[in-house]
Formats: sequence, structure tokens, C-alpha cells
Amino acid sequence: MENSELLKHIISTLITVSGRKTTETHAVFIMDKVMKKLQNQYDFLRHVNLQDTTFLEDGEPVSIMTNLNSISKKDLGEVLYKIISNMNENLGEDAGHFFIKEVAKNVRSDFTTIIKEIGLDFNLMQLENEINEMEKRMVNRLK
Repeated sequence: MENSELLKHIISTLITVSGRKTTETHAVFIMDKVMKKLQNQYDFLRHVNLQDTTFLEDGEPVSIMTNLNSISKKDLGEVLYKIISNMNENLGEDAGHFFIKEVAKNVRSDFTTIIKEIGLDFNLMQLENEINEMEKRMVNRLK
């Protein structure tokens, strides 16, 4: 399994899930914003191109212009965690309470092993998100 293939699949899945909650155009816009934010820290993200396919007959929203297999599993896991977290945060209320679970459900089963190998844990991410939401509600109650 190539890093490029996993990265492309996760980003495409995020756009698909986000697009169902808003629009694909908005999902691509948010993903582009997230990618630009992370490019300073992860230079290889400059090789990821995003395209709004709403008005195209056929096309993928994500293309990767180079082979990313030289990226360590640690870096791949780290960047995917940050991309998912940032998408969730940037979508705000549009993401919904179970955004991360929805993303996890839509990831192809043949990626399960590699996702574990790179240290990406969707259940832990969902729990972290729920705790963050509870903390925000507690702070708002105390105001």
C-alpha cells in the first residue's frame, strides 16, 4: 500500500463526508485552507492538488503529483491526524457530532491495517473531540 494512495483516499473521504454536510465546493474550499495551513510544516503536501468536481462529468477531487512513499509512517500518521482534526474544527457545527466516526466508516477496509500501523486511531480521535466539546460547554456554562 503506497502512502500516496492512503493520503489521497483519506482526503477524498473527508471531502465526500464534508460535502454531504455542506456542499462539495465548500468541502474542497475548507480542505484547501487546511492543506495550505499545514504545508509549512509538511512540505510534501504541496504535491497534493484539490479540485472541485461539482461541474465536471468525471474527475477526482484529489490528485497527488509525486510518489510520497519516502515519507515516514510517523509523519504520515501525524499529518492525517492534523488534516482530519483541522477539517472537523474548520467545519464547526456543520461537521456534526460524529464527523470522525463517519469518516472512519467510509474508509475502505483494505486500509485498516496501514491506518493502525501509522498510529491513526479514529476511536481515540472521536473521544478527544467529544471531550473538547464537553470542555467548551462547561466553559460556556461558567460564563
